[in-house]
Amino acid sequence: MPLSKIHVIFILPVLIATSCIEEYWPKIDSQYVDALVIDGGISNLPGPYEIKLSLSSEIYYNPVRPLRNCTVIIEEESGTSEELVEIGEGVYRTSADGIQGVCGKSYRIKIRTPDGKQYMSDFEEMPLPTPIDTIYYELEYQPHPFFDRNITGYRFFIDTQVSEIDTNYYLWNLECTYKFNANYRIKYYFDGQMHPFSPSDSLYTCFKTNNIKEIFLYNTANLEVPVVRRHPLNYVTTETKELSIKYSLLVKQFSLTKSTYEYWNKIKDLNDDQGEIYFKQPFQIKGNVYNSENKDELVLGNFRVAGSSEKRIFIDRPTGVDWYYPDSCNFYPIEKDILYINHSRWPLYLPGSYGEYGYGPAWVDYQWCVNCTAKGLDGYLEEPEFWEE
Repeated sequence: MPLSKIHVIFILPVLIATSCIEEYWPKIDSQYVDALVIDGGISNLPGPYEIKLSLSSEIYYNPVRPLRNCTVIIEEESGTSEELVEIGEGVYRTSADGIQGVCGKSYRIKIRTPDGKQYMSDFEEMPLPTPIDTIYYELEYQPHPFFDRNITGYRFFIDTQVSEIDTNYYLWNLECTYKFNANYRIKYYFDGQMHPFSPSDSLYTCFKTNNIKEIFLYNTANLEVPVVRRHPLNYVTTETKELSIKYSLLVKQFSLTKSTYEYWNKIKDLNDDQGEIYFKQPFQIKGNVYNSENKDELVLGNFRVAGSSEKRIFIDRPTGVDWYYPDSCNFYPIEKDILYINHSRWPLYLPGSYGEYGYGPAWVDYQWCVNCTAKGLDGYLEEPEFWEE
């Protein structure tokens, strides 16, 4: 789960009265605000590697707060090191031909913030990775929470090969990429005058990539044979466009140290219990990074040192299932007033339809109905290099 946006969570007591429940916001301890948050790490897979730095924020004021202009160094115990380059707001990256993680060697991170604070982790040895054997999927039905029907989708599973190590601690990061269409092709565009649009499918088909934010963990401590079989991963439904044409899932499998696994397990437990926030006692989850001059300072997140393997699969559109992804794209007769009212959005892309006076432009609720790159769909037109048809 990416930690570039962490909000401090406070567990609030329930104030129960016979007639109402009163909402309560406690006074916030300053140590939980402006704490350094780190996300990223190094593995045996080729770089570049990324580290994201930000500052924590209050629960009722929670924008992304990237931490810029830091000095970030990844260091190997023998003395090899590399200073990362800031490529975006709070995002630091090694060079493509820079430091390379090697299993059996130990690594740490060192950070210097613009105000002179220095943070670091202890050296951790990179565990040996276990190869992924198979990623597969099965059709699964779940009851719909609001309607008298089932939700249909694919549940993904993973099998590993037998590990060379008796006890393994796994974390899986998932990234999906899918191909999809807008609801309708563009036939006209308006920028003060009406024009025909050609080719009509040039903004019709897009790709989109998402990081799946669920945390997937497992360990083989209690198994006679150190192998993972049929471990469930993400669930993708026909309630969205993700499976509508073609879907690809990239699974990154990290072999963690026991302490890093325990850190992620606490994060997962906290996330899973959010539905019962009023019934949990507060607790603080500290990672492996600390202020080298003040170890009592709260630092959130974790510098991950992990052996890694990865695998990608492609899935075609499922057949014989019902599709329920939202369709808010209705046609309306075109009116000049609405075109000029939306002057700030010119050019406006419009579908075509048959009306009282024959075929012509029509108004549609949202631009993403006809433009797959528009806000709301946020797709991109270029086919990814790894894509397979």
